[in-house]
Amino acid sequence: MCYVPESFIMAQTLTNSQLESLVIIERTSAVLSLTGTALVITTFCVSKTFRTLSNTLILYASLGNVLSNIAHLVAIAGVTAGPNSALCQMQGFLQQMQVSVDIKFLCYD
Repeated sequence: MCYVPESFIMAQTLTNSQLESLVIIERTSAVLSLTGTALVITTFCVSKTFRTLSNTLILYASLGNVLSNIAHLVAIAGVTAGPNSALCQMQGFLQQMQVSVDIKFLCYD
């Protein structure tokens, strides 16, 4: 079972079983996204016909999405560890870096 601190806002509206379901969905989605990203990277590296400028931007965006997926694999554990914990700090850093990476590549497109 997930331990959710009292200060966590969602704990007031969701039960522990609902939170656990959301964590499972979040982690499953992250694994599927990492699988897709691995496929994009592998295709780009193996096939020379996919090495175009637009596909290079997709590759860079995929690398940025890896950061987000790692943060999503952490799920609620970062929040429950506390805002000053290394896990929570790492999760927040990865999320913020992914947002800036996506914005930068959208500007270049």
